[in-house]
Amino acid sequence: MPAPAAWSWTGIYFGVNAGYGWGTAIDLDSGFNNDTSPSGWLAGGYVGANYQFAGGLLIGIDAAWDWANLTDTISGTVPFDYTVTTNINSIGSVAGRLGFGMDRWLIYARGGWAWAGSQRIFDPSGGGYYSDNQTLSGWTAGFGAEYAFTNNLVGRLQFDHYAFNNAVYNLFVPVTVATTVNTVTAGIALKF
Repeated sequence: MPAPAAWSWTGIYFGVNAGYGWGTAIDLDSGFNNDTSPSGWLAGGYVGANYQFAGGLLIGIDAAWDWANLTDTISGTVPFDYTVTTNINSIGSVAGRLGFGMDRWLIYARGGWAWAGSQRIFDPSGGGYYSDNQTLSGWTAGFGAEYAFTNNLVGRLQFDHYAFNNAVYNLFVPVTVATTVNTVTAGIALKF
């Protein structure tokens, strides 16, 4: 009987994922230590394509987008009582992948362009409420592993680091904030 065809990671895929994220939003302007550390859950989907060379080397492209609920609120007292809140409500990326397939296991690294939806809120206790939304842009790099349970069902575990360009939020006064985010996600995809 002929030997079964060797498994190949070549093909297209789309899937869903969920996970946890944490990061920092560093206030570069105020001098009052209004830094926040947003964290929380995220969920969404991803799509991509791979090509595996003989010997196991793999190249690919991968796009992902997640709804997010990463938030943190801090309190300050100088020169008056107030709170500052950071919300990260979405995270997306388009990245290249470089990996190595070992039968039904795949390990890979990824890197590319990333964006996120962010909100900054300044709420002084004496009255007034100031909020601004910005779309952050920057880069991402990460790594992960996948396992093919069947010829069409593939599981994934992935870590990503996101570093975004400084953004200016127009609150009581303009505030420049540097934001980074880390995520760990698990996903399941259909491969064709």
